[in-house]
Amino acid sequence: MILKAVDDKYGQIFQKLFPLANWLIEICSQFDGDTGKKCRNLPHVWKASNMKNSYKSWDSITKYDSKWNKELIANEKEYIWALLNSECQSALINRCEVPHVCERTFLDPEPRSQYFLTHQLLLRILIEQQSDECPSLKRFVDHDVNDQLCARMYKEAQLVEKLGYPHMLRDIFSEYVAFCGHLGYPNFFREDFLQNILSWQSRSDYGCFRHEKDYKSAFTTSDEPLKRVTTRAESEKGLESDEMCLPHFTAVGLSALAVNWDYMEENCV
Repeated sequence: MILKAVDDKYGQIFQKLFPLANWLIEICSQFDGDTGKKCRNLPHVWKASNMKNSYKSWDSITKYDSKWNKELIANEKEYIWALLNSECQSALINRCEVPHVCERTFLDPEPRSQYFLTHQLLLRILIEQQSDECPSLKRFVDHDVNDQLCARMYKEAQLVEKLGYPHMLRDIFSEYVAFCGHLGYPNFFREDFLQNILSWQSRSDYGCFRHEKDYKSAFTTSDEPLKRVTTRAESEKGLESDEMCLPHFTAVGLSALAVNWDYMEENCV
């Protein structure tokens, strides 16, 4: 229900920008009681998106392979740019504006690294989807820049793969897949990528992406673990959960799974 709270605050703007698919709306009808009510409250006003024929060609980003010949992931942690990122998105959503500092940082066409890089793309996604209502934003829409940003993300995703998907890079890896997958770059819909993301998800009914014991000691992050609630099925068995979930990791992990589902629904079913 976090999305609903955000949507209430920003006038249902996220419902317009990120509509839920019909299959998810149907799933809500399978739940009874409070769970079903909460599920239905959010998606009933969302319309299904149609991504058919919106997928890119494989070489949209591989043409930039030679641009980055060094295997390097910079130290752009998510907490460094969090405040500015929030200010840029707030100005865009509430006032249809892109402040100068946002234009000079997140809209810099030169790809950066890690969280700075993903939020370069995220702001461009939001701008493009707002541009019909705010024509002044169209000057920031540039699909060639999107190609370069996702090319850089794919390069970094490949390095995360070579490193064996260390826990400290799983969150940002999921962002790479979620954001570039949302734009339809097929390079990110790899079976091995998907299988690894699925392996990080809890096997409990709750299905969150979990906190591991060595997580905080490995690096600094603003993604604080939260103890999840016990599910109805667990309660009926007399069990109480002590599972710790990471909210941001869960959000981007589920987003990565969702874009893979959309891709398979359009191309594999």
